[in-house]
Amino acid sequence: MGGMNLGYWPKELLPNLETSTGIDFGGGVYTPNNEASPPMGNGHFPQEGIGKACYFMEAQFIGEDQKPFTPGPDWPAHSAQNADDKYYQILGENPVSGVWDVAYGGPGRNIPLTEEEDLELEKELQSLNKPPIKTLKSFTGDLFDCIEMYKQPAFDHPALKNHKLQIRPSFQTKNNVTMDENFKSLLLDPGFNDTCPPGTVIIRRTRKEELIMAKELPKYFRNYDSKYHVLDSSGKNYFAIMQSSIYRLAPHRFHGFQSKLTTWALPNVGPDQASANQIWMYGDIDVPHESQNVIQTGWHVLPRLYNDTFTRFFTFFTIDGYKTGCMNLNCKGFIQVSATHGPGFAFTGTDLSTYKGKQAYFDFQILKDPKSGNWWLAMGGINLGYWPKELLPRFDKSSAVDLGGSVYTPNNKASPPMGNGHFPQEGIGRACYFMRAQFIGTDQKPFTPGLDWAYPAKNADDKYYQISGDPRYRGDWDIAYGGPGGLVPG
Repeated sequence: MGGMNLGYWPKELLPNLETSTGIDFGGGVYTPNNEASPPMGNGHFPQEGIGKACYFMEAQFIGEDQKPFTPGPDWPAHSAQNADDKYYQILGENPVSGVWDVAYGGPGRNIPLTEEEDLELEKELQSLNKPPIKTLKSFTGDLFDCIEMYKQPAFDHPALKNHKLQIRPSFQTKNNVTMDENFKSLLLDPGFNDTCPPGTVIIRRTRKEELIMAKELPKYFRNYDSKYHVLDSSGKNYFAIMQSSIYRLAPHRFHGFQSKLTTWALPNVGPDQASANQIWMYGDIDVPHESQNVIQTGWHVLPRLYNDTFTRFFTFFTIDGYKTGCMNLNCKGFIQVSATHGPGFAFTGTDLSTYKGKQAYFDFQILKDPKSGNWWLAMGGINLGYWPKELLPRFDKSSAVDLGGSVYTPNNKASPPMGNGHFPQEGIGRACYFMRAQFIGTDQKPFTPGLDWAYPAKNADDKYYQISGDPRYRGDWDIAYGGPGGLVPG
């Protein structure tokens, strides 16, 4: 190697290798059943080219005369692979003349399944993807189906067998939206090529790969102190959040939260990484960890799930402290009521902020309906849907709310950017913000928490991620956070 002799395989151990009759080279990976396959090469596809993909360069055979040569096009060499192109690829047929360079690799994530597992997934896929009245296509290429409101997948959940659909919260009428008119942002463009008809709800069509990934999803959403960080050592979650001061809030319970959240493009998130900007709203915290109920919402970039780096709105909930969890509408749980916006949609370019330029944001509100007990989610004054009380047994009231940024990265990979990749001290127009953050009390009225109600918490050095914006005595509560990342766990 590099002109240095490392050693040799003695001929006595290779009785049938007088000469070589064939040479294969490229990449190979191994994964156990039911686990996503790892990246091959450097995790990028070969068409990205030199400097971005993995290569065998100037490949040559060596003849019986001990001289190296480049095999020509008539030599029986060809590319071969046993996985779909969306997982791994190889390029570089032997040339007519010149050097022979072979590029290969890909992000992986193919999961081998038994026949029984495959049949079970197909059954679940049919249960989630109801026959649509109409299908819309997003600018991202995703399909969103218009499903009859009363036939949406959530009602197939056993716990919702006798659930009565709410069209809107009990405290609202058609002309009574509780969110402050000055608080609401402009209506977001969901980027569809058409609209759903009345009486339907819009639901992003679930792909088989997303169901295969379901067991992995909780690791991308875990809260600050989840014990499952210890149980799963394959990667690391980093946080920069404002965390509720539990002891200060002990006498208090909440019925909701609302804020404005700036939106940004974040293309530099790796295929096995995630970067999220969100709130965690907790139910009863005086329960065993495995019984903890948490609901979450915000925007994230999650290439492993969506096969892209678009900025997307998401929802998530867990009822067992992140042992399992449900994202968007990929399982039966969240009840959708909107025909225009739904979990999983991507923000178009006009709805994304620019550094030192236009600032884009969306407002959101989570609010308990005191009559039904359901937890409603609204965006821009539009009711998107709700988490039904039947699915949240430990969530009569919210005991704590955390907000800020979180990222996930596998071991031995530099962590991705958080927020918009800039530090909070750069200020408005240059950093990522939660603006006018407010809790909502049991009287259904929003209020700005005072000093000592929350404190900054993070688990990475300041050179990677930061957060600022302690609650104030008076005025709006704005929280800035983020950073370039680059921290390598492992």
